[in-house]
Amino acid sequence: MIYMKFTILEQFKSLTQAVSTRMGGMSAEPYATLNLGFHTDDDAGKVLLNREILCNQLEIALDCLVCAKQVHGGNVTVVQKGDWGKGSEDYESAISNTDGMVTDAPEIFLMVLVADCPGIVFFDPKKNVVGIAHAGWRSTLAKISQNVIGKMREVFKSKPEDILCGISPSIGPCCYEVKEDVVEKFDLSCIERRDNKFFLNLWEINRLQIIESGIKEENVENARLCSSCHSELFYSARKEGKTGRYGVLIGIRK
Repeated sequence: MIYMKFTILEQFKSLTQAVSTRMGGMSAEPYATLNLGFHTDDDAGKVLLNREILCNQLEIALDCLVCAKQVHGGNVTVVQKGDWGKGSEDYESAISNTDGMVTDAPEIFLMVLVADCPGIVFFDPKKNVVGIAHAGWRSTLAKISQNVIGKMREVFKSKPEDILCGISPSIGPCCYEVKEDVVEKFDLSCIERRDNKFFLNLWEINRLQIIESGIKEENVENARLCSSCHSELFYSARKEGKTGRYGVLIGIRK
């Protein structure tokens, strides 16, 4: 199994969306096998082959990918036709300093790279606009999901009630232990205390932020699949340390 899909988005035939797994690639340990991250210490040639494998499976061209230099912030970039291929075949050309992207350009497929952080996809079928977010705890604190929705509203006149979202497999509240300095930054309703340890629920925080932005509850799909519990399927930086990255991807076909 090379990739998974969000059920809520499968009805839209013009849409390509996927969450890659770590399976079916060319990389060796500790990146085995479908590592998509050029910013890791993996062999760049193997990463490029892995991206080609995924794109072939999705029936899209490699140079249609657009990736970002993720910085765990709240910035959202509007991706246009002139950005075609940025970050698709190397790290240097990726869009700088952003953890969210939105576009209405067909044949551009936005991808964020993760290894525990949630990747969140957004689709407005009325305006034919897509968005994506890399939502680790710092980006979640910066309300990256709301920033993506806000950018879709501002630039493309999307209405929140029309937008559908998917929250990718990522580290769950079962495994995501955090220290008190992180705990104090979040609402305690999204933190569980077990054996004098604190566990953060990024799935629920992002879901609530998405709903607060006006998106309907029934339009948010949460994979609820923990990358740490299922490190045979997904890379988990928290569990493995030095490891690869899986991708979360969305884009509109012509």
